[in-house]
Amino acid sequence: MRNTIFTVILLFTVFFGFSQKCLTDYHYEQYQKAHPELQYEFDKLAHIQDYVPQQKTNGVTRIIPVVFHVIHEYGPENISKAQIDDAIRILNEDYRKLNPDTTDTRAVFKPYAADCSIEFRLAKIDPNGNCTQGIDRIYSPLTNDAGDNVKALSWWNNSKYLNIWTVKSIAGSGSGTILGYSQFPGGGSATTDGIIVRNDCVGRIGTEPGNGFGEYGRTLTHEIGHSLALFHTFQGSCNGGDQVSDTPPVSTANYGCVLTTNSCTNFSSPYLYDVPDMLENYMDYTNGTCQSLFTGGQKTRIDAALSQYRSNLYSAANLASTGVDGNGPISCTPVADFIANKIIGCSGTNFSFTDLSYNGTITNWNWTFTGASTPNSTDQNPNTISWSTAGTYSVSLTVSNAAGNNTKTRTSYITISALQATSTVPVVQGFENATIQSDGWTLENGGNATTWQRITSSKRSGAACFYINHYNATGTASGDVDAFYSKSYSLTNVTKPVINFYTAYAQRISGVNDVLKMYISIDCGQTWQVKISKIGNTLAGGVAMNANSYVPQATDWILQQYDLISYAGIPNIRFRFETTSREGNNIYIDDINVVNAQDGINQTAPTSDIGLTLNPNPFTQEASITFVLNKPSLVSIKIIDMLGKEMIRSEFEKFEAGTIAIPIKMQHVETLAGSVYFVTITVDGITYSRKLIRL
Repeated sequence: MRNTIFTVILLFTVFFGFSQKCLTDYHYEQYQKAHPELQYEFDKLAHIQDYVPQQKTNGVTRIIPVVFHVIHEYGPENISKAQIDDAIRILNEDYRKLNPDTTDTRAVFKPYAADCSIEFRLAKIDPNGNCTQGIDRIYSPLTNDAGDNVKALSWWNNSKYLNIWTVKSIAGSGSGTILGYSQFPGGGSATTDGIIVRNDCVGRIGTEPGNGFGEYGRTLTHEIGHSLALFHTFQGSCNGGDQVSDTPPVSTANYGCVLTTNSCTNFSSPYLYDVPDMLENYMDYTNGTCQSLFTGGQKTRIDAALSQYRSNLYSAANLASTGVDGNGPISCTPVADFIANKIIGCSGTNFSFTDLSYNGTITNWNWTFTGASTPNSTDQNPNTISWSTAGTYSVSLTVSNAAGNNTKTRTSYITISALQATSTVPVVQGFENATIQSDGWTLENGGNATTWQRITSSKRSGAACFYINHYNATGTASGDVDAFYSKSYSLTNVTKPVINFYTAYAQRISGVNDVLKMYISIDCGQTWQVKISKIGNTLAGGVAMNANSYVPQATDWILQQYDLISYAGIPNIRFRFETTSREGNNIYIDDINVVNAQDGINQTAPTSDIGLTLNPNPFTQEASITFVLNKPSLVSIKIIDMLGKEMIRSEFEKFEAGTIAIPIKMQHVETLAGSVYFVTITVDGITYSRKLIRL
């Protein structure tokens, strides 16, 4: 028997190499490696129906209390109660064989489809004895790339409740789309026992559009199967490693719903001939629209697991203490919660607020908007709230019904800026102060422990720079977004503003492309427009790939420049720098400056340093840009018009030392408006410029 469990462990490892929807196998494998002293327990789980006397349900339906911990950032992942109710409906249909699509089960498998005699109910009494709807909502950035770390945010005693955590995305340890994972009974700590599932895999509402139950709509059915000791049907390949005889052997996970699939030719009792893969089984990876059954053999394993590990869940005493025995409370005191359509804006801007309260039917809403033109409201969703004076303000909501009331206060929630900013250019941000907040800038953490930070070990100039660690040797694309943005500045007395900043980055490997964007806002940060976008090799600008955690050399820093001539005279402008992690390599930024430049461009460097010439000038059909490099250098070229509008840009490219000649042909500029332009060349961070005239 012990040899068998080692085979199961090996197969967990083998199957983990495939594209996955479920990480249960991986987490269990890691637990097994960490706890070799529990080998007996692993053996028992693998053959649970042999260790535990078969439990007869005798037609009795076992009720299991459930709690959903909704981990969210006030986005779509803050799923509705209706969506959760729909998930409970699907679970109860699937585990009682009441699902309408049992009619789609192929005739060869219908005799083996089983009613598992389980009903799931949302808890009505929480661990503290309070009335609940079985939903606990927790705001946390950990909803991004979630793992077991979210379980400490909210956990109810696993001997009394089935814990389900819903999140925005799940951290994977390999390739594929991770929809969820579960903990096998006895396969981990009590405080991590339960299911993590992606929010768009909960119920029919909110799943992939047009999919009915949804491609992912039965993810919870699948994951709860693991928590009740069921393995994947493809566990053990054609050797039947799922320890269930009436699920035909399957060589690898099935995707979609190709009913002709027959991946194994061996067969055994109860089958008298080779049958196709049981794509209808909830424990394969097939689409939810294809799945329709558990088998009698799987029910036997479920019965044994419930008896051995989870018998208290459905005990009469626990059903009474969790309120799911039919005698629980009907009406609960609501829990107040809300969100604004924006949290920053200019004085006089209208804000809208949406009530997100839960846990009971609400009859009264009372809002308090500190310092607002309308300080109070009894509307459910007030939508014309404004503040006339710059500052930071709190908002409170009290909700009530016959059972009681609850208040939610967000302190320093709304930030109002004056329409006319008081800070003016030049803007100088060299990260010399201990925090950017002391300079009036704001840091936005994208949801994990890694975000922008000030360091003194690297810098372009001065004592420090800003840096974010995106390095990951495995290159798993996380998608984390982190940003920092400036306070408002006035350009009312600036005729030719320009923003300059320096970046340093090296790709870890080709194809792993971290992103840096610069945005501008002219409405106090309500909306942002991207102005500079650098990705992968364009962000690296010719710096060689670096397989290690990148630290820039002095020559790696690249000047990034954007002409702000179209924003001259604007009374309120902000700048935002945002990165998207592909877990490739580190990004550095330093010396952010906004200045009033001559002719809309930086002409502080002498043109004679590189011998920059334009010939002929004026030109009609073709001209040549010529310059001299004393050493191999990174070069970027752009052409702007008299209004400062960028017309042509070439990204940074490495040129060898010597005389460089680059032609400009009529077709390159024939669509340009006007006849006078500026050619600017940036060489190793220094910009040179000359006027170009086209006749």
